[in-house]
Amino acid sequence: PSKPSTSTVASSTPAAPSLNATRLPIGGYGELGGVAVSATGDVYVVDISTPRVYRLAPNSAAPVELPFRGLSRPKRVSLDAAGSVYV
Repeated sequence: PSKPSTSTVASSTPAAPSLNATRLPIGGYGELGGVAVSATGDVYVVDISTPRVYRLAPNSAAPVELPFRGLSRPKRVSLDAAGSVYV
């Protein structure tokens, strides 16, 4: 019986750098839409279906709902240089 041949192909494409990614604990929410990140690392997420806006501070275990009322299917969130949140 002959042995199967194997070969190694060298890639000329450099490997992608590793990401310093962190899983965000925002699972179980509705239909997530727009995302914004503040200069201090807070992550803001819009939940289109409920309609709510959440803030997740760095190293926090859970997001905090922001007190926006009267939203109807918000899609985007943004921040200005002063840290004000716009939906």
